[in-house]
Amino acid sequence: VATAAVVAPVAPASPEQRIAEALAELLGREEPALFEQMERGLVTAAFARAQGNQLQTARLLGVTRNVVRTLVKRYALA
Repeated sequence: VATAAVVAPVAPASPEQRIAEALAELLGREEPALFEQMERGLVTAAFARAQGNQLQTARLLGVTRNVVRTLVKRYALA
C-alpha cells in the first residue's frame, strides 16, 4: 500500500529575504566592482520602469532628482 507524503506548504520568501539571498550569492562570487554593477542595474531598472522620467525614478529610488540626473549621465541612460 503506497502512502502519500505530507508536505507542509512553504511560505514564499519575502522581498527582503530574496534580496539578501541574491546579495549573499553575489558576494560569495567576489565579483569585481560589485557595487557599481548593482547600482547600474538598480538605476537602469528604475529608469526603465519610470519610462525615462527622472522625477519618477527619483521617487522609486528614494533619492533626489539631482542624484538621478548624475546617475543617468554616469550610466549613459539618456
